[in-house]
Amino acid sequence: MAQFNPGNEFGTVSSPGTPSAVHSLLSRTARAAIDHGGYTYAWFHLTSFGNHCLYSVCHTDIQKEVWRFPHHKFLVRLDAYGKPVVTAEQVSYSYVNGLLITTRGIAYRTGCSNSPLANFGPVVRMAGYFGGACASCEWKLHRSRCPCRGLPEEVRFVPDLPLSLPPYNTIQDLVD
Repeated sequence: MAQFNPGNEFGTVSSPGTPSAVHSLLSRTARAAIDHGGYTYAWFHLTSFGNHCLYSVCHTDIQKEVWRFPHHKFLVRLDAYGKPVVTAEQVSYSYVNGLLITTRGIAYRTGCSNSPLANFGPVVRMAGYFGGACASCEWKLHRSRCPCRGLPEEVRFVPDLPLSLPPYNTIQDLVD
């Protein structure tokens, strides 16, 4: 599989044996930065290769189920140098959950009082998954403290079109 490039804030990986063959995980979809809550954000989307790499770090059945949902563009906070604060080598359990929520969940116009310095902008969550916590709280392991958490009787989020996992060889041939 791919090897994450440490310290690369732009989200790239290289293939084993061919470190010069670098593949992008994220693609910036809008040049204009968005100011939300005093912080600067930019729109990104997962590349086909990046989405496949995200699947490779999904270890639970719930993560794999959510990964099959259609993904969409998402906001990521930028640091003082204009680079995303979410990096490719961040693949802990909570980080994977946070990325799954922000790339597949529903955005709300409100902010989360538990995560004023949100990595993913306004509240993005998936009812019935990951305790109903927003992506930023899940990213920071604050699921139980998230005020946006859903109630037990909340209807589970169901996407319009589930995706199946394409064969790995097909992914390598795609160009974004």
